[in-house]
Amino acid sequence: MKKKIVLLLSSMLILVSGCGNNTKTVDLTQSPDTESESIAIEAQEEETEQKEKLFDKDVDIILSMISVGDTDIDTYVEEQKNNDPDGIYAVYDDSHYTYTIKESKRKELVENFKNEDYINDAFKDIFSDEQYNGAFLSMDYDDMFKNVTFYVDRDAYNNAGIAAALGPVFVSGVFADSAQAYNLVPPEERSCTVKIVDNDTKEVIYDSSEDASSTEE
Repeated sequence: MKKKIVLLLSSMLILVSGCGNNTKTVDLTQSPDTESESIAIEAQEEETEQKEKLFDKDVDIILSMISVGDTDIDTYVEEQKNNDPDGIYAVYDDSHYTYTIKESKRKELVENFKNEDYINDAFKDIFSDEQYNGAFLSMDYDDMFKNVTFYVDRDAYNNAGIAAALGPVFVSGVFADSAQAYNLVPPEERSCTVKIVDNDTKEVIYDSSEDASSTEE
């Protein structure tokens, strides 16, 4: 141990002797200057933020046209521009359009789709509406809403009418499309399968994948 200390001191002496008059003094009787440290950290964070802004590229998000009428894509995009004059929108194809945002904003929005509180509040707000007759009790979903399962009170579901049948498919589809769009999944690779399950018997009342397979046939 003594030998190591001697070698360390010898190394330090060699370094000091090679520095000439360019010496710096450390007052060991003073406490560390935490204010200077904070300033240095803030400066480093500011530099990092500036670099991120410098390399914060534009990215095109391909979104689906959501319209219940006969609106064509050109009219739909014009409506988006009128509603958001500062936004950058363009036609992509007959049923999709692009929305150009910064990569940092895209990442921020992606985090929203991972936020359980955000998702819970959004779906609770929708399915607590009286048109659904209290039929929807809970839901399961996976990453980017590729598979969504609603558990229902069957009697309430049957008495809710067309809203209970169409609502889950429409809402889940829109949410899934947006989540996958902001995750940069191409339109042709996006999917969302919705199931309605009797909460008591676990019987599958409805499965949207069966509709898709029957259409393909």
